Amino acid sequence: MERGRKRPRDHSGESTRVRHRQPAVAPAGSGASDTHALSGHRPEELKEATEPQGQGPSRRPHGSDLQAGASKESLSSRPAARRPRLKAQAAKEEKQEEWVPKGDPEEALKMRVLLASFSEEQLTRYEVYRRSAFPRAAVKSVVQSAAGGAPVEHNALIAMAGMAKVFVGEVVEEALDVCESWGERPPLQPKHLREAVRRQVRAKSPRLLGLQPEGQGKEQAAKEEKQEQWVPKGDPEEALKMRVLLASFSEEQLTRYEVYRRSAFPRAALKSVVQSAAGGAPVEHNALIAMAGMAKVFVGEVVEEALDVCESWGERPPLQPKHLREAVRRLSAKGRVPRVRPRNALLP
Repeated sequence: MERGRKRPRDHSGESTRVRHRQPAVAPAGSGASDTHALSGHRPEELKEATEPQGQGPSRRPHGSDLQAGASKESLSSRPAARRPRLKAQAAKEEKQEEWVPKGDPEEALKMRVLLASFSEEQLTRYEVYRRSAFPRAAVKSVVQSAAGGAPVEHNALIAMAGMAKVFVGEVVEEALDVCESWGERPPLQPKHLREAVRRQVRAKSPRLLGLQPEGQGKEQAAKEEKQEQWVPKGDPEEALKMRVLLASFSEEQLTRYEVYRRSAFPRAALKSVVQSAAGGAPVEHNALIAMAGMAKVFVGEVVEEALDVCESWGERPPLQPKHLREAVRRLSAKGRVPRVRPRNALLP
């Protein structure tokens, strides 16, 4: 009978069992609810249920949020940190712009490109070089002593100070090359500077530098006058080429070239050879001069080829007859030796 008895219903029509199973949720305006009193729900769900409507879920800040906030703070504070560096860079560029020459756009562009390619060390060295200068009083005393005590104008002192600075820079640069060629490393030593000055004296006119005594200066003047005699006259282009060639010669090459110019075949022996080849006919003086020049050039080519032969065989001078014979053979193979048909002694 109990099974058939119906359960009492409330006025809404729902049974008390179903009504009892529904969870009791606190109203929206109520305070904190007892989550432990509710069965069948997780704490997260109950926490979401207790949050007021119209607001998002209140969650703790995630690690990505912290990183985003830190990055925003760093971005906002970065310009303030970089401000001193930007000011220093602007001051540096302004200083370098003062080094650019005015008036010539091409030279200004070259200077800007050169400064842009400099490293920090090179820029520092260049700045030190620009700031360096000889004491004006010392330059004045040296110039006055060289001028015999005559008064020196201010512009002349400025010019002499600039020339002295350029000369010292060239000596230091040459000394660095000397140090590198000797397999050594800076700092420079007196031996490097002495060798640099010696090379500068050899490369340039020592009379302009004033680094040689008066006797040696006269010898150098006589030597230059002698070299000027070797320059061909009449053709400016050939004269310029000859001057450039002589200026590039070393002392040994100049000595060898001087010996070559002085060498000549005996005129009497050459005359007898030419007359015998011409059948005893008389030979004019101009023909002898031309034959002497041709014979000298031919002998020079044979000697040059013999030096190449000696080098190709792994040997060193002095030349030997085998080198000369091989040189003549090679020149004959190249067609640079005139073919002479031997005469028959039995025929007239």
